[in-house]
This record gives sequence, C-alpha cells and structure tokens, in this order.
Amino acid sequence: MGLRKVLIVARKVFYSFHYDKDVHRVQQVLNMGVIQDAPPLDHSEWEKLQKVGEGAIKKWINEQMSTVDCLVVLIGEETAKRPWVRYEINHAWTSGKAIIGIHIHSLKNLAGQIGNKGSNPFSGYTVKINGVSVSMVSVIQVYDPPEAYAYNAIYNGISGLVNTAINTKKN
Repeated sequence: MGLRKVLIVARKVFYSFHYDKDVHRVQQVLNMGVIQDAPPLDHSEWEKLQKVGEGAIKKWINEQMSTVDCLVVLIGEETAKRPWVRYEINHAWTSGKAIIGIHIHSLKNLAGQIGNKGSNPFSGYTVKINGVSVSMVSVIQVYDPPEAYAYNAIYNGISGLVNTAINTKKN
C-alpha cells in the first residue's frame, strides 16, 4: 500500500460584522475553529480605538487585513449599514483580498431566536474588472445557509467557500 502526501493550505480570514447586533452569532462561527482568523477586537479594545479616533481604527483594520487571504463578511440584519463593514469591504477589494459573505441570521442569539435576514452588503458597489465596471454583487458570493441546519451548513461549508473565493480572486 502506498502513502500519499496531502498538502493542506491554511487559509487566514478577517471577519467583518456588526458587533452590537451579532456578536453571539459571530462567536458561534469563530468558535467553530474551521478557519484560522485574525483575532477580533473585544468590546473594551474597540472602545479604546474609538476614543483614539478614526485613523487608529483604520490602522488596526489595515494591519489585521495585511496578513489574511480573505475577508468573510458575516451578514446579520444591519451589517450592510455599518460604516466600518463598508470600509473593510473597500479595503479588502483594493488590497486584492478574496471576499465572501455568509448570512448568519439563522444562527440563534442568546435568547434562542433567529434574526431577520440582512441586506446584501455588496450592493451599491461598482468595481472594475479588466477595465469593465461591474456590480460587486455579481462577483462576490453570498452564502445563505438553510435555516433548519445553519450552524452545520456553515461549519461544513466555510472552508470550501473561502477556498473558492480565493481561487476565484486569483483568476
């Protein structure tokens, strides 16, 4: 019997999300441990950055994203409206990072409730690909897991989604 070598490429992601509304749902995704992630800020660190100002927040985001392969936008009910999420999307795109979106409204919050589906955060963006302007919605995959088994669908699918986004961005 022969042995096969299997190369597993570790992917590192930056998660973008609306902290106040979705932190419990986001923690479920982070705790899956399927993908290596840039460590998110805790609430007290975020408050410190906010006091220092917008420049400090941008610097932190830029530094964190410099070492990742993909931006994963975890989409809750109000994610698309968040200015820092929009900044992270713009920064990821202009930095050549792969980007995907995953709806998390079907994951239960602390009260055991699912949320309302949020708008596509990539709507309203026009980007140039090979000199042609296209809607970002047409080039960024957004995954909406089935409500009945959202956790398992994300757990089983996130690695493939990230790899597909990275491979698509390379091409």
